[in-house]
Amino acid sequence: MAPAGHVIVVVNQKGGVAKTTSVFHLGAALAELGMRVLWVDLDPQAALSAWCGVAPDRSPNVYHGLLSRTPAGPILVEGCQGADLLPAGIELSLAELELVNQMAPERRLLRLLAELRDRYDYVLVDTQPSLGILTQNALVAADEVLIPVACEYLAVRVLSLVLRALGRVRVQANTRLTVAGILPTMYDGRTRHAREALEAVRSAFGARYRIFEWPVKKSIRFAEAAAQHRAVWEIAPDHPGGAAYRSVASVLAGRVPMGVPAGRLEEDETLQ
Repeated sequence: MAPAGHVIVVVNQKGGVAKTTSVFHLGAALAELGMRVLWVDLDPQAALSAWCGVAPDRSPNVYHGLLSRTPAGPILVEGCQGADLLPAGIELSLAELELVNQMAPERRLLRLLAELRDRYDYVLVDTQPSLGILTQNALVAADEVLIPVACEYLAVRVLSLVLRALGRVRVQANTRLTVAGILPTMYDGRTRHAREALEAVRSAFGARYRIFEWPVKKSIRFAEAAAQHRAVWEIAPDHPGGAAYRSVASVLAGRVPMGVPAGRLEEDETLQ
């Protein structure tokens, strides 16, 4: 099990790869295992906050913590699926512009989390589909990154670029940053394209990074679960996607991250 306040950032600069779905279900699954979990919504679209039933005009939110140094306590929303949440809000879309002129803008989330980390076993951060200043804040605060990758050609291609960017962040801003693993998502085993894309991920990256062996299957059930502010296993107990997320959560909770890392990022991370 990770030490208290272990921060895992779910990141991919490509959209539509199930980042929010992964953050929500991994957090809910870790909470089921008895872990104290905090979600952080760092995406201006606020999809994670919406999944938890938090209105987009809620104030204060993460924006106020980053820009006006509001403490984390008033921002915190407690008791969603057994976890707590630092929600996003509509103002967060302005943060990219406003943080640029601030001193050490990439360290604002690290400061905001300082008062909370000891209260939780895991902090899971949802990020926007870019590597801008908000995502940089997440990576500076992170202990590990989890990379969901959709089982399709373009998503696989982007994975090389993401790993290269993470390698630079590790050298320049956060030397403790490692890769928890690569999680295949949006998988439809009925199509040859999805099967080939999954095999391409395993072939290109499996020797260096953990590739979780349970691809999360593409399903309308996740959208239905989001609309009900619930985990997919609550509306479909035998859903294979829910089983996949529970399996990944068990791996995250059962290993010792201070040992050999699942994937070490180097300065010379190159395109595959």
